[in-house]
Amino acid sequence: MSIGQATSDDVDQSEASKLEAEATLAELNMQLQQAENALCAVLGRPSGHIERSDFNSLCQTAPEFTGFGIQALVKRPDVRQAEAALKNAFYTTNVARAELYPSLTLSGTLGWTNDIGEVVDPA
Repeated sequence: MSIGQATSDDVDQSEASKLEAEATLAELNMQLQQAENALCAVLGRPSGHIERSDFNSLCQTAPEFTGFGIQALVKRPDVRQAEAALKNAFYTTNVARAELYPSLTLSGTLGWTNDIGEVVDPA
């Protein structure tokens, strides 16, 4: 077989691929119509086509997202709960590390105590 020539099997396979692509396109168009109808139902409008721009122009004109302000995140309950869990883990870890070291406890009293724990006058 030379360049530019194809067997009947190659032609049949190309035609089958073309028919498969056309069937997929028809299925995708039907799914698009169903999604548009569902969106119209959510918006409270009659079912129909929704006008939109093409994807390339949308990507070129998309505003730059700079993120959320820290004050908006501080007020969220899930963020506050996560911060509390982090603090708890941090302090629990520090307590566990402190338990590894020997400890010495000093206490002061006014005077001395006898064997039964009563404070007595040193004089």
